[in-house]
Amino acid sequence: MISGASLGIGFATARRLGRAGARISICGRRENLLHEAAEKLRGEQIDVLEICADVSKEEDVDRWFDETAKRFGAPSVLVNNAGIAGIGALMELDEAQWDKTMRVNCRGAFLCTRRAAFFMKQADRGRIIFISSIAGQYYRGGYSLYFASKWALNGFAHSAAKELQPFNIHVHIICPGMTETRFFDAYGARPHPAEKHYVDPDAVADMVERFCRLPEGVDTNEYSIIPSWQLKNLGLRR
Repeated sequence: MISGASLGIGFATARRLGRAGARISICGRRENLLHEAAEKLRGEQIDVLEICADVSKEEDVDRWFDETAKRFGAPSVLVNNAGIAGIGALMELDEAQWDKTMRVNCRGAFLCTRRAAFFMKQADRGRIIFISSIAGQYYRGGYSLYFASKWALNGFAHSAAKELQPFNIHVHIICPGMTETRFFDAYGARPHPAEKHYVDPDAVADMVERFCRLPEGVDTNEYSIIPSWQLKNLGLRR
């Protein structure tokens, strides 16, 4: 099960795991884009279920999980990928922006993780993979809302890993840096010139697949994947 799988990292992950033989259930908020993604996957003979859902809404999450269980049985892998940007100067942010970003980036991951954990606990196996961000590892002015949501997401994921470990449920966190997606479309354009190489979404999907193939008894902590040029920029920014 992969949330936010219409585009970018979510779609790349669905394609990679589907090509490896997994049965795929995807969700997204925009029905037209979700359907296009599903048709592309079906064109590659990938067995895929598409459910239009907003992961910040409990009823949508329940419907996604219920329909997936009917079609494929209990999920063995959940990829919490759905997320939105929350960018702007601190004093210009409003409560609606704050609430929307936190609902999708944090509440959505919580609702999906909680539901998946019930299935996985019964099966005594499972993997939950959080697609977070390098934004959850440092600080930067002008991005307080988005960074807050990713720090919160990482804290939740690390705590979930400890709580779910006794049930043989593995939790992994991937923190991509600048990735070649449509993340910045809502803000006009990518914040760097074209010659600045961004990470290919398939490179992130490759990490997801590697985590799915880890042997029992092996876990991971928090992984970052960033463009080489971004490394020197990381650290405390005021």
